[in-house]
Amino acid sequence: MADRLHLKFGMAKEVALDDPKCIEIYRRYRALRTGVGLLNGDDTPEAKLLLCELIDALGGRIVNEWTGETMTKEAAKRYVMGR
Repeated sequence: MADRLHLKFGMAKEVALDDPKCIEIYRRYRALRTGVGLLNGDDTPEAKLLLCELIDALGGRIVNEWTGETMTKEAAKRYVMGR
């Protein structure tokens, strides 16, 4: 299975990861998503940085969940950071 990341609302919506480095980054990202950010529907700045780190490490497809289109790493990071 190839690594895959789906983004929606600038956050990770669905993931499929095989790479151990990506799995560890995602685990850290999810740990941050259990706090205030999860309650207000927004990622913390730290969580956004980890998601960008995951995007950089990802060797597979990044998908915009709204459109189904593949995103470049740069476009995905801008989306996550809200720019």
